[in-house]
Amino acid sequence: MKKILFFGQFTINHSYGCQGLSFPIMEYLNKHFDTEYTLLISEKHYEDNIEFCKKKKFKIAKFPYPKFWKNNKELVQAIKENDIIIDVDGIEYNGSISFIKKWFHYCRVNYVHRMARKYNKVYLKAQKSYGPINNKFFKFMVKKTLNKLPFVLVRGKENTERIKELGLKVPIYNFPDVSFILEPEKKEWAEQYLTKLGLDSNKEIIGISPSYVINNIEGNHIELCKKIISNFQSQGKQVLIIPHSINNNGDMNSCDLTLSKYIYEDLEDKENLFLIEDVDLEYKHVRSIMGFLSFYITGRYHGLISSLYMGVPSVVFSWHGKYRDALSLFLDEFPIIDSNTNSEIQLIKEYYHNQKWFDKEKVKQKLEGVKKEVNVGLELIKSKC
Repeated sequence: MKKILFFGQFTINHSYGCQGLSFPIMEYLNKHFDTEYTLLISEKHYEDNIEFCKKKKFKIAKFPYPKFWKNNKELVQAIKENDIIIDVDGIEYNGSISFIKKWFHYCRVNYVHRMARKYNKVYLKAQKSYGPINNKFFKFMVKKTLNKLPFVLVRGKENTERIKELGLKVPIYNFPDVSFILEPEKKEWAEQYLTKLGLDSNKEIIGISPSYVINNIEGNHIELCKKIISNFQSQGKQVLIIPHSINNNGDMNSCDLTLSKYIYEDLEDKENLFLIEDVDLEYKHVRSIMGFLSFYITGRYHGLISSLYMGVPSVVFSWHGKYRDALSLFLDEFPIIDSNTNSEIQLIKEYYHNQKWFDKEKVKQKLEGVKKEVNVGLELIKSKC
C-alpha cells in the first residue's frame, strides 16, 4: 500500500480549489496503486474537515498554523507514517506579497520539505504556479529549494519560462492544472439543483464569482460586482452568484460566501438574482452547474478552469499570470479585465455582446489535448510514488 500525505491545502472541505488540486491526483494514483491518503489540515479548519474526510476515507492530521515549528508532534508523526509527501499548494513563492508573508510562506513550505528529507520520504510538488520570484536572495533560496526535487512541474508556458530563468539543475516541465481532468456531476443533477434555487435552466443564466482575494487587493471589487449584476438584471437576465472558496465563520477578507452574501444583501433589486449558499457542494457539483451558464465573470482561477471545461465564455479579473496561462490553452484573445481602468463594465458588455473571441467547438476540441497533457504530468508523479 502507498501511504501518501497531501500538504499545501489548509482545508479540503468547502474549498473547490483545494479539491481541484488534490482529487485528480488521488483518482489517477488510485488506478495504479492501493492507496491510503492523509491530509494535513490547519488547526483552524480541522474540526470542519473531520466528517468530510471520514466520508472520503481520508485520514487527517493537524498542521500547527501559523506556528508550525511548535506543537508539531502530529505533523512530524504524519510525515513519519507516510511514504510520499505531495505538495498541492496552488501557488508558491509569491514575491508580490509583503516581505513577512513571503518569507513566512517560504519557511512553512520548506519546513515540511526538510522534514521529508530528514525521514527519507519522497517529496513531490504537483504542477502549480510560481512567483513572481523577485529579489536576488529570494531567487537564490527558491532555486536552492527547487533543486532538491526530482523535477519541477509548472502550470503554463509563461510561468515555465520564468522558472527556467532560475537556471535549475533539475528537469522543468510545463503542464496544465490537474483539475482539467475532473469530471462534473451529471447534468440532470445540476438542472434539478438550479430549479430548486428558482432558476429557469432553459433561459439565459449569467454567473459571477466574487473573490475575497481580489477584494483584499482592490478596494472597488464589491462595487464592481454590484454594477455587473445590476447591468445584467437590467437586461432581464438571470444572475447566479457562485462563491468558490468557503471558510466557515470567515469574514469578507477570507471567505467568498461571506463576501457574496454581502453583495447580494446590499443590492436592493433581487429580481432574477440568485445566490448559492449551500456549503455541502463539491467541486464536481459546481462544475456541473457552470455548464448551464451562458456567460461567466470570475476572479477565481478554478472557477475559470471549470467554465473553460464546460465551454462557457468567461471574463476574468486577474491578479496573477496564472489566469493568462490557463486562457492561452484555449483562446487567442484573453478576456482579462483590469479593475482599475474605470471601463470594466463597458469591456464586459463588449465581451458579452460580441463573442467572436470564444469558439465553443474549438475550446471543446482543445480540452481533449489539455487532458492528455495533464495525464502526462500525473504519470511523472506516479513514477516517483
